[in-house]
Amino acid sequence: MGGKLNKPLARERYTWLSVHTSRSTVAEYMRVEWHTVGGICQRVYKDLKANSPSRFESLVNIDIDETSYKKAIST
Repeated sequence: MGGKLNKPLARERYTWLSVHTSRSTVAEYMRVEWHTVGGICQRVYKDLKANSPSRFESLVNIDIDETSYKKAIST
């Protein structure tokens, strides 16, 4: 891969565009193959996943009594 694809700012640009448009649009706009766009997005995802805490780490269990909930709404 070329040097321009390894820079963090370029990777963020590719990823941001991929979220808001299709891969083929990003590939055409950035003048790369659409396979390259997919690879960049996968690397960014792996980096984010490795550097962020678990999404379930601070999960709290909340119980809802459906019967009481319906009574409170209807009164």
